[in-house]
Amino acid sequence: MSIRNFSNFKNPKFTNKNFETKISIIVVIVFFSITSYVAFIVDNPTQNHTLLFYYYAGKQTLYGDREDVYLHTAPVGWPIVLAFTDNLFNDAFITAKLISVFFATGIVFLSFYIIKNIFDKQLALLVQTLIAISPYLHQDAIIRIHEMLPVFLIFASFYFITKKQLSNRDVVLCGIFLGLSYMLRYQALFIGIGYVIFFLIQYKKIRLSKTILFLIFFIIAISPLLFYNLLTFGTLIESDPSYFLLHNSKFQDPEWKNTFVARTKSIDAGFLEINDILIKNYFYNLFYNNPDRIFNFSDGIDNFAPIPFIPYIGIFIILGGAALTFKRKIEKKEILFLSAISFIILIFLLITDNTQYFFISIIIPFLILGIRSIKEIERNVLPLLIASVCFFVMASIGKIHHPSDFFAILLIPYALTGLFILKGIPKIIQFIKLPSTKPVWTKTIIIFIIAIFIISNLIFSYELQAMFLFNDNFDWKDIFRDVVYGHDYGVPTAVTLKEIGDMLSKEPDITNKYIMSPDINIAHYANSKFVYASFTEGLPDSTITDYITRQGWSDFDIALSNMDSVPKDRHNKYKPVPDYLVYVSSEHNLDYLKILSDSTHPQIPKNFELIYKNEKSGIFVYKIKHE
Repeated sequence: MSIRNFSNFKNPKFTNKNFETKISIIVVIVFFSITSYVAFIVDNPTQNHTLLFYYYAGKQTLYGDREDVYLHTAPVGWPIVLAFTDNLFNDAFITAKLISVFFATGIVFLSFYIIKNIFDKQLALLVQTLIAISPYLHQDAIIRIHEMLPVFLIFASFYFITKKQLSNRDVVLCGIFLGLSYMLRYQALFIGIGYVIFFLIQYKKIRLSKTILFLIFFIIAISPLLFYNLLTFGTLIESDPSYFLLHNSKFQDPEWKNTFVARTKSIDAGFLEINDILIKNYFYNLFYNNPDRIFNFSDGIDNFAPIPFIPYIGIFIILGGAALTFKRKIEKKEILFLSAISFIILIFLLITDNTQYFFISIIIPFLILGIRSIKEIERNVLPLLIASVCFFVMASIGKIHHPSDFFAILLIPYALTGLFILKGIPKIIQFIKLPSTKPVWTKTIIIFIIAIFIISNLIFSYELQAMFLFNDNFDWKDIFRDVVYGHDYGVPTAVTLKEIGDMLSKEPDITNKYIMSPDINIAHYANSKFVYASFTEGLPDSTITDYITRQGWSDFDIALSNMDSVPKDRHNKYKPVPDYLVYVSSEHNLDYLKILSDSTHPQIPKNFELIYKNEKSGIFVYKIKHE
């Protein structure tokens, strides 16, 4: 499909063949400048528990006991890249932010050329702009900062597979880039399966040559990871999703804890078994939770819907854009048939009291329509559509909490949104026969709608960053309120964590001491060892001394603590005893630990010395004197 002849936008200023390209460069520069400023100037100091988890896993893999490193749902590639690159800067946060901002900018840059492969420069510029103002892309580039490199590599594979004339060289490069992404994040495998399906559909008449070529170079690209796992652990795949499911499932299976513990102890423990609970979770994720991240069913903020403040609107915009790629007239009989299927599904959901799964009644008929139209879809559009469906279907094994977990297919919703705006809206205007359908009015309406998209996403992004950077409340109706960085609003900020870390860094022989805390950031700033504790482990009627020595902790609690600690201790060899306890008060903490919020309480052990407290953030730091 092409909109090169979209007459409503013919204007002498737009006839310059380099105009859109020049504007796209400006979009890239503005994105890079703003994200760099916020990442390095505003968010300074910073905190990021997940980043430090990967960073210390990489350091131990490169320079320590790598057999004791266990990454439950991620390959070792990203930790190694992070730890190795840090040799240049000697600051984990600066290293990660440089990587993140640079490759997030690369994502914005590539998006223009990917869409230009498929459609034209006008749509490419619009889609690039929509991606550049994406609130969760801003958050990942600035705060979460571990998704951008693998997503960039997936975008690079998109660029080659969407070329109008797909050469063997393009297939080779596509396989290599996707393989490199897989070594950083397993999600690339879902995209790769979509590509294989595309090759089999499109090139079945030429002896599967492109399918085989893609698979060969994909496997070559991931071979370092396979060899590493084989040499270190004796298995090609080391990770297990049981821990991920424990924290990302609506319906829980107690056996998942045992699976996690067994997997940390032995590579021969096997993998997760498919059962009724897993299947129940899968359909909940597939038809409700995960679509909510894209289409916004629940009026929440964890979504990248086209207009984040308006629930359900993404269904019409994104699926409307997808329907435009089908490129064929839908007959009345077909409409009646699909409507009947949708109606039957709705009745079934009503009878079974499962109305929350209403999306089934929309997506099933839509997929049937897409399959019937597959021969009409242009060749270089097809891989994106197939890859997005495959990714969505396979990623639903887990409950997605954060929209960035769908960034592998970030391009597709925005591309379909842009297509709906530039191609669908004129059709709607023509269909409803507005009083004036002159091109100038159509153009004005489209520009107005684009402005709404841009303004709403920028407001949403500002609120999102204020919430994560400043612990501020999300209030898009009052964007001009005063927000003060560095103040605790009941939750410790990066300023407080660094302050405590800097204080502890001056303690004698701190590099060989252990800090027990739920947050690794303090130990990182103190340059000490770390014991992870959430203050919910163990027996409810134990003692503080028993708790810090992990007496009474379950096998799962110890395995989880060892996985998150520094150094990581998969095989429970070190059995660390903390020299400092950083207690963070919470209503979820065990009752007998809550007395740590009162340093004068008589039941606090006599060898505990309070050396810091911040009642506003609920942090109390004790020095533990061991005989």
